[in-house]
Amino acid sequence: MSKKVNLESSRAFFEHYNAGNFEAIDALHAPGYATMYAPGATGPLNEEQNRMMLQGWQMACPDLRFEVTLEVAGEEHVVSHWVCSGTHTGPMPTASGAVIEPTGKSFQVVGSTTMEMQDGKHTKAWTFFDQASMLAQLGLMPGP
Repeated sequence: MSKKVNLESSRAFFEHYNAGNFEAIDALHAPGYATMYAPGATGPLNEEQNRMMLQGWQMACPDLRFEVTLEVAGEEHVVSHWVCSGTHTGPMPTASGAVIEPTGKSFQVVGSTTMEMQDGKHTKAWTFFDQASMLAQLGLMPGP
């Protein structure tokens, strides 16, 4: 697939997440899709586990939004650098299976997602974000 198609598919993921349209996100995935979150992941998540994680984050932070600030597209990958912000008002699932109780505090963190693509569909994804900064902003660990 072309870089343009891959870029459009990657952009669609963030647009659908911000809109809470998880069925549309599922439609972007190829069979066998897997994703890895760092830090804290115990291993790759399959499509169902990933959907539960994404929905859990949206329930924990109903105003959670991603703003993509930089994109690099190739024939098989798209890398998106983003800023994520939200207010922690509900139980938040973690990649390790733990739950963080609501703090009522807002946060803003940077991160990146690398998506592997095949025929315009997402086959794998790797997401990295500044978890220490997020936890500090939520009052769950000392900050700078």
